[in-house]
Formats: sequence, structure tokens, C-alpha cells
Amino acid sequence: MNRVPDRELPDTETGSAGLLRVPDDPARLALPEHWAVYRRVLRAARGAGVDFAVGGGMAVALHTGMWRPGKDIDLYVVPAAREAMIELTRAAGLADYHAVQPYDREWIYRAHGEGVIVDVIWALANRFGEVDASWLAHSTHASVAGERLAVLGAVELIWSKLHVLQRDRCDWPDLLNLLHAAGASLDWDRLIGGLPGDEALLGALLTLFAWVAPGRAADVPARAYQRLHVAHPAPGPALDPARIERLDSRPWFLASS
Repeated sequence: MNRVPDRELPDTETGSAGLLRVPDDPARLALPEHWAVYRRVLRAARGAGVDFAVGGGMAVALHTGMWRPGKDIDLYVVPAAREAMIELTRAAGLADYHAVQPYDREWIYRAHGEGVIVDVIWALANRFGEVDASWLAHSTHASVAGERLAVLGAVELIWSKLHVLQRDRCDWPDLLNLLHAAGASLDWDRLIGGLPGDEALLGALLTLFAWVAPGRAADVPARAYQRLHVAHPAPGPALDPARIERLDSRPWFLASS
């Protein structure tokens, strides 16, 4: 896995996530034949005027520079646009993945075909919230594989992944890498304000980040620690490789490579 950004694209749209990292070779995000399928859906959505933003692993990679080629793309839309986007996937020749493997269609529609999956997402899996227009308005932009992509901002990615802490899946490694990449420039007031009642969970994530990367965590604004009732990290190294390896000896944290 290539963990070094090839080049950086300034976020001229919102400034909410600093810089996006864009690979010179788009195959680091998806194979050319997979991009061909994605392109049909993306261009059809633009042609139909359906607003969307890319999330999931591709968005995390663009924020952090952790390239991990996948076979799926997550397209976030507001609930009112879900049927239109679903119909566009069908028009692009993709079928409902539910016939292959059942899933909960209350928050996501999974289209598949030609070796890839296109996920249309309009809500959080735990029903804690829905995608709204502000998610798309705060998106950042990157040109990849000849496509101008709207990409979920780091705040929205954290909202979408914070509760994914399950026995068989945990998205917190992604979140720690996001904090390393954008923690100092995040709109922490907006981030915290979007998690009413779950501030302690976000505080736990920030505490863990301060444990693995105390020097980097010190760059997070003091008001974030105050609002989350988390102790500001004591002076320390930018990151602690021994602690990172204690959690998982396999490469997973961008800054430790």
C-alpha cells in the first residue's frame, strides 16, 4: 500500500479539510475498468442534476493519502434524491446487490455489476442522522481519472464513521488517520454540534488520538478539548510508534510508515 501522497490539491471550495491528496495514478484508488463503470454513473448523475459527494474509503484516501484500491464507491445523496440516483445506477446497467447478499435498504442501496459496487447512501446505518444539503455544501473537490469529484469533508466523514465500532468492523483507524491529516484545521464546533448526546464518544476518539500521536494532537484547538471535557495532551512526540504497533502490528497509521 502506497502511503505517500503524490501531489496535493488545494481545497478552494470550503477550506473545511485543508488539502486533498490526489494520486498521479488513479489505479491507486480503483482499476481503470472499475473507473469506467463509476464514470457512467457519475456522469449520468451530473447530467440529471443529482447532487452527490463521494464518501467511504475513497474519500478517506483522498484526505489522508493512504491509497487502497477498492471495488466500490460510496455516493452520498440527500434522502429526496435517493430514488433518482438509484434509477441512474439501473440505467447504467447495475443491479440490486440484495439478490446476492441481503442488506438493510433503509439507509443504503447497493448496486453492483462488472466487478464493482456503487453504494447510494442517504442516512447513517444506525439511523442517528440523515445526509442533508449541508453535507454536500461542505464537500471538497478533486480531479481524479478525468472526473471532477465532490468529496465529503472530514467533518462529515467523521460523522459517518464514528459509530462504526463493531465486533467485525471498526472505522476508527480511518478516523485516527483523518485526525492526523486534518485535525488542526477541522471545524470542531460544527463537528461537535452535529453529535448531540455523543460528545463523550468523540472525546474518546480524541483521547485515543492523543495517546498515539500526542504531538500532533496538540495542534487540535484547545476549545475542542474543553468542549469534550478531555485533557489537553501533555508534551510528547508527534507520534508514538510503539503505541501504534501495540494496537495493530500491521501497517494502518499513515504517519507511522
